[in-house]
Amino acid sequence: MSTHIIRRIFLYISTVSIAFVLILASLSSGCTDTGKTEEETVIGTILHDDNGTYIIQVENGTRYVPVNLDEEYQIDGMVVGFRGITLENDSVAESPGIPIEIHYIGTYVPPGANATLKLEKKLP
Repeated sequence: MSTHIIRRIFLYISTVSIAFVLILASLSSGCTDTGKTEEETVIGTILHDDNGTYIIQVENGTRYVPVNLDEEYQIDGMVVGFRGITLENDSVAESPGIPIEIHYIGTYVPPGANATLKLEKKLP
C-alpha cells in the first residue's frame, strides 16, 4: 500500500471517530433542544407556601413547582402521583423548586388501604 492511501484511511477513520464521539456525547448528556426532560411517575405531597405558591415535595426532598396545577389539586397536604416535563428554571430567580408542567396527576392512596395509584386527569 502506498503512503497516500494509508493517510487517507487514517484521515477517514479519524473523521468518523470524532463524529461518533460527538454524537455519543450529545446523546448521553440528556439535553434536548427545548431544555425539557420527561419525568417518571412520582409520588409527592402538595404544600402551600407563604407566598401563595403550590409546591409538590417528594420523599427525597425534591420540590417541584407545577405551572399548571388544577384547582382540584390545590389542597395543602394532599398526596398525589404525577408525571410531567421539567422546565428550565431561568425565568424565576428565587423559585422554591423545579418548575414542572404536569401532564398526568391523580390522588394517591397508600397501599395499606388496598388501593393503587391511578393517574386520573390529563392536564394541558
